[in-house]
Amino acid sequence: MSDASRAPAAAEVAGTEPAEESRPRRLSAERRRQQLLDTAAELLVSEGVDALTMEAIGQRSGASKTLGYAYFTNVDHVLLALRERELRLLYERVRRAASAATTFDAQMHAALTAYFDSVAERGLLLIELEQAVRARRIVTSPTDGTNDFLDWLADLINAELSVGRRRAKVLAGVVAASVNTHAAIWRASRFTRAQIEAAALAFVLGGMRSAAAQAVAEAVAAETGHGEDVRRR
Repeated sequence: MSDASRAPAAAEVAGTEPAEESRPRRLSAERRRQQLLDTAAELLVSEGVDALTMEAIGQRSGASKTLGYAYFTNVDHVLLALRERELRLLYERVRRAASAATTFDAQMHAALTAYFDSVAERGLLLIELEQAVRARRIVTSPTDGTNDFLDWLADLINAELSVGRRRAKVLAGVVAASVNTHAAIWRASRFTRAQIEAAALAFVLGGMRSAAAQAVAEAVAAETGHGEDVRRR
């Protein structure tokens, strides 16, 4: 998932104690948690992972330096929660776009467009998150929505190509990795988004249909006793 500037985000500044009648409404626990994650995202993009401390997050959010500890154990916990949130938003956006299309090709096209829209808007954050997770050797959570997303994609693939659930799940993983690679190429090269998106769509559709043809050939060969010959091709 090109160079991008690290423009610091505006921080909320704690002011003097407001009068009772003008005191702002206290944030709910969930809203405060999301605010802390938003602040962590701003810090990560504008200043990098080295600037991300629990104290910096609390202070930048306009609260006490130690507030973050009421919601997160440490910086690694913040990064995991932020990564999970961003991935879930991405997956929901892709699924919503695909569900509005009526044919398989149109679903894949809509899903790709939604994915590239997210990369255009949130790509730098996603890149910084993945790099931070790898650098800090954080074990990612199985509840980040990735498995559910791949299951959804595998169901789409199998419904269209009838390759079997197991093969469809493998293809779903390959498709996701391929699209991610195309997005990374787009951000790091001079190719236009339209060029990369078209290449990704052609690669994905062509690759899946080739795999489906291979599956059919293997099934026919198994019935005729030539399975080994087909698998060697």
